[in-house]
This record gives sequence, structure tokens and C-alpha cells, in this order.
Amino acid sequence: DAAAQEKRLVSKKLTNGKRHSQQMLNRSLAALRLALGSGSMHLALTPKKRYAVITVGRASVASLLRQCLERSPALLTSATLYNATTSGVGYSADYLLMTLGLSAHKERCHLLAPVDAPWLKDSCAVIIDTRLPRPPQKDEDPSTWHTALARKIASIYETALGGVLVLCTSYETASALAALLGPQVDASVLIEQGPSRSAKACREAFMALYAQGKRPLWLGVGTAWTGIDLSDPSKPPENDLALTDLVVCRLPFRVTKTLTHLWRCERFAQAEYLETLRVFRQGIGRLIRRPGLHHRRLWVLDARMADPANKAFVSVLARTFGAPNIEWRKET
Repeated sequence: DAAAQEKRLVSKKLTNGKRHSQQMLNRSLAALRLALGSGSMHLALTPKKRYAVITVGRASVASLLRQCLERSPALLTSATLYNATTSGVGYSADYLLMTLGLSAHKERCHLLAPVDAPWLKDSCAVIIDTRLPRPPQKDEDPSTWHTALARKIASIYETALGGVLVLCTSYETASALAALLGPQVDASVLIEQGPSRSAKACREAFMALYAQGKRPLWLGVGTAWTGIDLSDPSKPPENDLALTDLVVCRLPFRVTKTLTHLWRCERFAQAEYLETLRVFRQGIGRLIRRPGLHHRRLWVLDARMADPANKAFVSVLARTFGAPNIEWRKET
């Protein structure tokens, strides 16, 4: 039939090396299906080099979490994990309950008010700069965006009083920025996170440079958004300049690729947007880790912040740092 004929034509076009790779991949997938039984598997390609990435495991852990709750008297979670609503008005625990598999058990949940630390509003200036090119889509050439971004980051670093953390959404972006920033800043302070250099190793390098009296510049990816503390507890907060500037290159859409998240996206239209809001809140939390800090600047360089569809991200910034502390820089 037509499908079989097309398959034969495609097969003929494959080189021997590619045909062997395809055979090995098919065998691996077959073995994984047998091993998983009722589990789930997701196959994707890396955006730049098109490497095959196979993710296996449970698509949903809701039943396991419910079993834990039935055996335990309580489950305590952080009120800072509340998400802004997609409308940009207020906060809600609905996404948290969904990720924990507790949406059907709200009557058992005692929901505290979201945490708003008043001292955050005295510690930070927020600059939303929408004058840069919009981040490229999947098949667009990113070179113009990378060049403009590197120029802006170099300018931010020049005026920063302490260290700078740049949050990227891919190794490709971090690598491109490192190449472009190399001639513009002191290479000895530039820290590029990559597949062979973990966030932990980058943090150690960052703090070591700071201890030498230098202002490190870290191009971070992945866990740099969520689990990093770059403060210096050995000094009083007013003298802590380990990290003074945080740069968000682009909103972190589609950075969470776990099977559980993919499962939620298939069943809940707003899951990806709410997950992006969660990662964004975690990311901006890297800047202010204790009261009394000064000279902090948060830079959001994604032109899409001006889109009405993304007003929830502006709401997060306004609620966290105070609307009067937000400065918009737009094309005139």
C-alpha cells in the first residue's frame, strides 16, 4: 500500500550509519515497552543536535500520593508554591493540588494565605526591558536575539555592584552568550553552565570568585532557576554583594519535560502556562534570600512581557516586589 511504499522510500534514503542507529533505537524502544509494562514512555529530539531522548516512568503519581495521604495524618507544603492565576488576579493553590493529586480532596486541605514578605518590596528594583528582539521560535535563527541579549547583559554587568546570574532556558543559549560575552567581559569571571558542568559546580566557582573580590557572571540553566542560594551569610546583609543582579533572558515556557508534566498538559489546557509561572517565581527568588539586602536589580528581557496574554507574570512581579518598583523600558 501507499504507507508501505513510503516507508521503503524513506529507508532507502538512510545511510548505513543512520539505518543502524534507527535499528538500535527501535530495539531499545521495544525493550523499554516490555520492561515498563503499564508505565509510560516519551521520545523526543534535542532542539539543536537532534539527539534522541527517551524518558520512562509513571505518567501520573497521583495514586501513590493519595495512598501516602491516606496513611499519613497530614501533608505540609510551602505556601510560597501558590501560583498566580492565569488571569493575573490573585493567587491560587489549584495547580499545587493538581500536581499532588489532591484536586478531588480539597475538603481535607487547610490552605493558608500566600506568603508575602514585606521586606522584598524594599530590596529590589525591577526592570522589564521589551526593546530587545522577541525570543526566536523553534525554527527561527536565534543569532540576532543572542547578539542583542549579549550586548544588554554586558551593559548590565558593567553597572552591577556585585555578581550577576543570567537565567537561560537552554544550553544552546548559554553557550552562544558565553561566546559573545567573552570579548566583552573579563573571561576569568565568566561561568558557563553546560551538560558537563553542574549547577553545584557553577555555584562553587561563583562563590570562590566572589571570595577573591571579583564580580562573577554565571550563565545558568535548569536547576539554577530553583535550588541555588548565592548569598554571603558571613557578612551583614547591607554588605552582601555576592549576587546583586538577576537576569531572566526569556520566560521559561516548555522547560519542564517530566512525564508527569506532559501527562498534565494532555489533560489540562493551562498546565504549561501555570508551570511556567511556577518556574518563573522560583527563578526570581534567587535574588533576594534574606531581609536587609540593598542594590538588587531584577532584569526581565523578554519582549513578550508586554503581551496581554502574559499579564500574570507582571502580576507576580508587582505582588512580590511592589508595583511602584517596576520600571518598563519600551520602544518610544
